[in-house]
Amino acid sequence: MLYQTVGNEDNIQGWWTKLCMEAEDLEQIPMIVFRQNRRPLMCVLPSALAYAFAGPPVHADPRTVVECMDMGIITLDTLTAWSAEQFYFHLALNTTGENHEES
Repeated sequence: MLYQTVGNEDNIQGWWTKLCMEAEDLEQIPMIVFRQNRRPLMCVLPSALAYAFAGPPVHADPRTVVECMDMGIITLDTLTAWSAEQFYFHLALNTTGENHEES
């Protein structure tokens, strides 16, 4: 099962835990892209980023973010609906806490 409550190496929570440790060492933001049985491509991000990207421009319902541990899971289409400029604006805003003005 993909969404198990206990993280281990055989499920997404185990992968996420390992990826977060590696990303921290490299000072990068962790992200997993996966597909499960003919379902849409999904993207795992830190929860704050998943919620930031699940908002406009696609006007996603908050229930589209599946959250467990410190990860948020959204469709890859939700993430790629943003322009590059909007993507980097929200990425900077949600990873540095700086107050940027969107142009």
